[in-house]
Amino acid sequence: METEFETRPARPGSLVWSEDNCLALVTPGVLHIFGPSLSGAMDISEKKFHVTSAPAMTVQDDSPPWALMMHLSTLRHAIGPHTLEFSIIAWSPTGCSPTKGCLLACTTSKHSVFIYIPSTSPVDQQWKKYIILDKYLATHWGAGEEIDLVTADKIESVSMAWSPMISMDGIGSLLALGNKAGHITIWHVGSPEAVRCVKSWKTSSDSWIVRLSWSPWTVEGDYYASILAYASSDGIVQACKIRFNSKTPLESIEASENFMDFPNQTLHPCTVLRWKPISVENVHEPNTLAFSKGNRLHVWISTSNETYIWRRPIAKAIADITWDTFGKTLFVFFMDGKHSVLRLEGNELVVDEEYAEFVHQTIISRCHMQTKTNITQDEGEPDSTNAEEDGVEDEGSGGAGNSKLQLHISSGDSSAASLQLATAYHVTSPYHMEFQRERFQSCTLVLSKVHKGPQNDISQVLLKRLETFIRLPNAVLTRNPSYHLWDILIMLVDSTRTGDDLEFGQQLLEVLDGPSTIAHGDMQTLTQRESLQGNSTTLESRLETTIFNEASITADRIGTYIWDQLQEHMTSTPFKTQLQHRAEASRGRIRRHCTRNILKLFCELSATILEKPSSEKSLQLKDCDQTLLLLLCDSVLLFHYEDKGLISLAEKTYNILHNQLQDICNITEQLSMLQDIKKNIIPNPRLFASGRETCPACDANVKLESEDHATCANGHHWPRCSVTLLLIADFRPRTCHGCHRKTLMVPKAVAGESVIPGSTSSSWLEVTLRATSVCCFCGERFYTALRHRGT
Repeated sequence: METEFETRPARPGSLVWSEDNCLALVTPGVLHIFGPSLSGAMDISEKKFHVTSAPAMTVQDDSPPWALMMHLSTLRHAIGPHTLEFSIIAWSPTGCSPTKGCLLACTTSKHSVFIYIPSTSPVDQQWKKYIILDKYLATHWGAGEEIDLVTADKIESVSMAWSPMISMDGIGSLLALGNKAGHITIWHVGSPEAVRCVKSWKTSSDSWIVRLSWSPWTVEGDYYASILAYASSDGIVQACKIRFNSKTPLESIEASENFMDFPNQTLHPCTVLRWKPISVENVHEPNTLAFSKGNRLHVWISTSNETYIWRRPIAKAIADITWDTFGKTLFVFFMDGKHSVLRLEGNELVVDEEYAEFVHQTIISRCHMQTKTNITQDEGEPDSTNAEEDGVEDEGSGGAGNSKLQLHISSGDSSAASLQLATAYHVTSPYHMEFQRERFQSCTLVLSKVHKGPQNDISQVLLKRLETFIRLPNAVLTRNPSYHLWDILIMLVDSTRTGDDLEFGQQLLEVLDGPSTIAHGDMQTLTQRESLQGNSTTLESRLETTIFNEASITADRIGTYIWDQLQEHMTSTPFKTQLQHRAEASRGRIRRHCTRNILKLFCELSATILEKPSSEKSLQLKDCDQTLLLLLCDSVLLFHYEDKGLISLAEKTYNILHNQLQDICNITEQLSMLQDIKKNIIPNPRLFASGRETCPACDANVKLESEDHATCANGHHWPRCSVTLLLIADFRPRTCHGCHRKTLMVPKAVAGESVIPGSTSSSWLEVTLRATSVCCFCGERFYTALRHRGT
């Protein structure tokens, strides 16, 4: 899988893989966003990537709301960049954007900070600016219309990093910014209306803060702690501990003094900071940081304060570092196009030459310009007949040298389980006397399968990761299936084409249906280290937790997601048939689960309200609430009458509505049908004399005949909301990016209109829609089918 573009990355860490399974590649003029396409995963289709990009910047876009004094402005323009460029990018954890996906933050050559979101879906052809932080930074530092250089250095940001996930109260993540004066500020940027600085402090350095990186969480009593590593332009690399109260995470944030004991500080600036990822296999290991100093790689262990150093001779500075999923192997890329693979063994870093050559040959084999070079998959040496003439040296394992063109790997990042490695490489013609420098030919992003070892080993790793996904609380809210299941999808597509899918497929089905084999302590620790947990008390949060927290339903969602993604990419096999049957059964279980929890919470809250004195009883339901609850109860009678517990909840809800709304709630037929069901008489849909809704086009009566769609008496066809079963007449519904089911948009909150205790919503319908922020059936993120006019 590869795609080609005209410019190449110019800065370290230019390629980043998001938790929404999108790749962002920053080049000076364009910020590219790539969505890997399963149809092109094994190079059988021309459709390899969904390619999109952020809009090109203009002078108006990159004009901060402040200006330097006149003589300072002239000086700054004389020595500063004359062109507008993207500099640094950072993906937030999933769950931070309005659609519960990732936010993409970037800095520019003028040191502005932009935050982007997709206009519709992550692979839409246009991303848009969501928040511009410049005006908030200016306000925070008290800047006027004209500022001096001291104030400018405080306002202008040169580095950024998102914190680990904060799952409570919809916080999402915090953005740390480093400026030119040695300050670090931490911002909550949930929406344009709620941007605020929650912490600011001066570091021990007076130079630019050029790199930032947060570690995974650790738990210290009632506090969650993360180590924020930072590097300054004077060569200092340090770390401080940031502590958050688990009850009020945005209040009273504590930042400790520097505690990294690293005496070998050099003038070589740090270009990359990377914390070791956390998985179920290494969840009890300490936080470990890999960072670069020129062409030296340093690995720092936070608990012991030990540092291991490795240096590659005759190489330029390190351009990127990527950990594998186990936190034992590092892929290191250099600015001259070389790369190495290192293993962390005990107290030393060991070069794995064999693995480096394997990765090198794998990438070369997918190079679209092989026919123009002397590099082949089986031969990494340059053609000796022309090497001396063209002045090309043998660069050894991880270096690409040849007599015609040279291949340089500039940046990389790995998938969730490290089965695949995304790399950006560019091709140049070699240096000749008539040219002052090598000539750039092309730049390509390529996705390569780089796992080295027996197939069964990686299969067992993927299955264990799948089991971990299922057992995590609120798994699909904190993890996007498109990212964490990507390696499994690739493995299934690969094994299906080779006819080896039966064994792996059967093992996958056993994981979906079987009991947990992972220790409870490991799961609890992993949950705490991945996301700051807390008790959310709002009604929407309670409903959201009950809908998304159950492991067996998470397994159903994962099975549904896998089937929806693979049904067009798999040949007919026994495994495909089994997966299809399981997905069909899963849809029914998920539908009953959602209906049960919506009705159960309504009955519990109604009982609480009705127990109050008569003067305080206030069960206020809007017309949309009545229709919602009646439709859900009617669906139980028509489609799920075999579920006795659900029947009992429907009867209880009918009685509450009948007692409170006698004049406008006619449920005589339904109460009669309930009695028949208790006598094991199968209900007849024709006994419903009328429907609950009218056609938006002609006002004809619409009956509940299907949970997916509806047709009025005049033949107008409408989809039904996947959560509420209400008719969807809106041309901009929320649409699942995975299974394409449609859900009603969440109404805009209006201050002061809430009449439901414990909620800011104005209706039960709004509570329900806010609680289902991701797809109930497969866990994927929503997008809006059509953009607003003018965006």
